[in-house]
Amino acid sequence: METRTQTQPIGTAELMRHAPVSLPQPPIDQGWVGYIHWLDQQMEHPGEPVLSAQTLGDLRHQLLTSAFPATSEDIPATLRMLQELESAITATKAELLTGSIDSREAALALRCSPNAIKRIINAGEVLRDVLPHTQAALREGRLTEQRAQIIITETACLKTSLRQRADELLCADPATVEGLGIKRLTALVRGVVIRLDQAAVVERNRAAAASRHVCLRPLPDGMSRLSATLPMKTGISVLAELTREAASRIGVDAETRGKGELMADLLVERVVGHPNANNVPLHLNVIMSDTALLGAGSEPATILDGNGVGHGVIPASVARNMIFDGFDAGKAVIRKLYANPAGDLIAMTSRQRFFTGGLADYLYARDQGICRTPYCDAPIRHLDHVIPASQGGETSATNGQGLCVTCNEAKDRPGWKHEVVPGKRHTVRTTTPTEYQYRSTAPPPR
Repeated sequence: METRTQTQPIGTAELMRHAPVSLPQPPIDQGWVGYIHWLDQQMEHPGEPVLSAQTLGDLRHQLLTSAFPATSEDIPATLRMLQELESAITATKAELLTGSIDSREAALALRCSPNAIKRIINAGEVLRDVLPHTQAALREGRLTEQRAQIIITETACLKTSLRQRADELLCADPATVEGLGIKRLTALVRGVVIRLDQAAVVERNRAAAASRHVCLRPLPDGMSRLSATLPMKTGISVLAELTREAASRIGVDAETRGKGELMADLLVERVVGHPNANNVPLHLNVIMSDTALLGAGSEPATILDGNGVGHGVIPASVARNMIFDGFDAGKAVIRKLYANPAGDLIAMTSRQRFFTGGLADYLYARDQGICRTPYCDAPIRHLDHVIPASQGGETSATNGQGLCVTCNEAKDRPGWKHEVVPGKRHTVRTTTPTEYQYRSTAPPPR
């Protein structure tokens, strides 16, 4: 949550009249004739309007308070202009971010993570310095942000001169990319890049294998998505093997699972090395109330893995079944974290300089494994003192928070202030060098 004193928006009719402009001062020492001559010059060459938060606030106010088009015939033109406005805003944000603004403050202002702001800044610098035709197409609304990003990404393997040539081939003529969908545009860009430097594309493909990884994301209804980024031939092989094995089991004996279910269960069984995907060894931390655990309450539960990384909220009944199934298999242990009536986990303190042992476990559980910086979704890698130990900050749960590597390294820059403030749950207030304030509150333990 961010706060700052804001000026009230002016009326829509006053929008253009109040737009700030940059004009030189009139020559009042040259008499009336000199003033009229100066005024004539300004009318012929008016100063450029200055982009301001006030002007943009007025535009936003107009968008939110204006009536919709009176007839359906007017809607397509309105939608087109909204799309072109959105593209122009994207281009303007990219240009602003390549200026002198602190990247961490920019991330907070745009409500995005530090890693996301790095990508946005890098894209803005590429558009400004290497891809001027793409930048112009984005400004004019001929490209959406997604399509511009495709050009930025797919041409990244080229040296600067060839990248500029690709930019010219793709976007100098508006007709080149007009009407292309995402797949066709991607194919067009890749074709241009290959023709310009095939060796660079081959090298990029070779190097891409080092970025292979596996990740897990929570889904609704107590489900999750486990995904793997693999070289194409490896991915095809894995999918083909799962498909073949699942097809061989359909209709055999009392098998009632569908192909998709069989493939998912086979993947789990082969990775975990257990013959039953529904009864695999389990190492989870479940945060839930006593009443919900014992069946008298219905408060939702929070699931964390063995490293303290949060994986979403599930209904109490689903959590109970998960725990009791583990008991039946002899593989479940309950670790209990008590909460006070306000919903905050009970604090813990330590005389050590570093957060270790139970205190470290507590902080991971309280912050549910996710960096406490607003809008940052990166996993916790460092346990940090809100008020640094060098300034007398205690090694305690109250003065502790989990941060990712990027946010922890950037925390102590000049002009930034961090403090714990009273709240229902643990709350840290961050004040930026420009006096904006943001609050980070620990997620509810349920």
